Amino acid sequence: MIVASRLLRSMGLMFVATIAWLGGLSTPVVFGAIDDVVYQNSFPVSTASSLTPANLIINGESRALLIYRPSGSQSQPLLIFYSGTGGTLEYNIADEIGRDTLRNFADRENVIVAIPIQRVMSYGDWDNHSAGTPYWETSVGEATSSAASSNPDTNPDLLFTRAIIKEASVAYGADLARVYVNGFSNGAFFSYFVAATLSNRIAAFAETGGGLVMSQTTAGEPTPCTPTALPAAPNAVRSCAEAGWSIGLCSTPGAMARPIAPGAVVMVPPGFMEANDDDNSVPFAHTCNLANALPVSTAYQVRIAHSGIGHAMNGDYLDNSWSFMKNFRTATSTVIEFFNTNLDNYFITADSNEAAQIDGGAAGPGWSRTGYTFKSGGTTSVCRFYGSYSPGPNSHFYTVDPAECQGLKDQQIPAGDPRKLTVKSWNFESLDFVSTPATNQTCPTGTAPVYRAYNNGFARGVDSNHRITSSTTAIQEVVTRGWSNEGVVMCAPN
Repeated sequence: MIVASRLLRSMGLMFVATIAWLGGLSTPVVFGAIDDVVYQNSFPVSTASSLTPANLIINGESRALLIYRPSGSQSQPLLIFYSGTGGTLEYNIADEIGRDTLRNFADRENVIVAIPIQRVMSYGDWDNHSAGTPYWETSVGEATSSAASSNPDTNPDLLFTRAIIKEASVAYGADLARVYVNGFSNGAFFSYFVAATLSNRIAAFAETGGGLVMSQTTAGEPTPCTPTALPAAPNAVRSCAEAGWSIGLCSTPGAMARPIAPGAVVMVPPGFMEANDDDNSVPFAHTCNLANALPVSTAYQVRIAHSGIGHAMNGDYLDNSWSFMKNFRTATSTVIEFFNTNLDNYFITADSNEAAQIDGGAAGPGWSRTGYTFKSGGTTSVCRFYGSYSPGPNSHFYTVDPAECQGLKDQQIPAGDPRKLTVKSWNFESLDFVSTPATNQTCPTGTAPVYRAYNNGFARGVDSNHRITSSTTAIQEVVTRGWSNEGVVMCAPN
């Protein structure tokens, strides 16, 4: 699997490495590097004229989309954007955002953009109350008790999404570790639905004007839900609580959570959720209900905007949602430990491609696998920091504690500051993998403790380094050499 570039330094040498990420509730079952979905037709060789019509035939049905690939490098990320109810080839999300805006965005961020077109549905559902309208399939019938249409082998729109991902890889060399979904209104509901049901394929999702409906329909029937937000300054962005949301708002006792409850799926990838507090078509409470149902984690972000435009996308939504999503990758499932005999340093990575490059000598001499590993997976993203080759520390640091992560970010010396050339400091690299924080040195049932030891580098006048492992034997090995045992710092799946 080809993944995005990053920097790892050792022994004064620098090489381009990689990072993979997994977010959500637990580790998913993986399809394989290339999906086995069957379809006919292919994407156009060139999309130089901007968003270009294309179609893929799946189970005998022709499905239309718009596609744009910036010229240049291979291994580009893929962003799939879903329109709201009634999207057609003639009018869709591209027209909402602006086709020139989308092309400029794609060129600037070097990302392939795909805009699939909806089918005309033969029945209404919880969000679209009448048949004959183009919308995305999230349930198998129009009754409010209908089961979720969450089988990726039978739901036509999930099959279409799978085919788009596969063809983007086949035709354009898209990076399968960086596939993102986004959507507005009915497309917002579907974006989250895709992320939850194809979680092993989606690195992160974003949605605006959607959420999780905890009532019989989007409007909150039998009584329409139109919550009045608390007063705010123009263009203010607030949390759900600050906007006036509380648990139970826009909920009906006994109603099925739509489009699908997070607890009913294997995992939910990282997500960016936005709503306008004056949206009377899809109340902001639905976005807050989704945010509340997801694990408390830095991998999920919610914004309630006081923009005054109602049920519409804010002008900065595309850039803000992309700035969040692009930090994430789909994951390998194993965190691998390396040791450098020359540096007396330990290093871990959850990315098999990065590990393979280290095995091949790309990180410089002295690196080898220790044989110790633990699994990636859990509720919270792990922050990865690097010092520097000079002035140092020439080492990496990892933490699953959001407060510890933010504290180090706050102390980071900004780029261009002359102190960066003389003062040692940690620099945030990425959210590296996922684990679960320990509570008072205790791990939840079903997880194994992961320990951290510190080499006391600051006091010794050498680069600070930590060993992070689930092996008590490995920790004791360095403690007998004078390292400090910091105890249980995270919890990995068994």
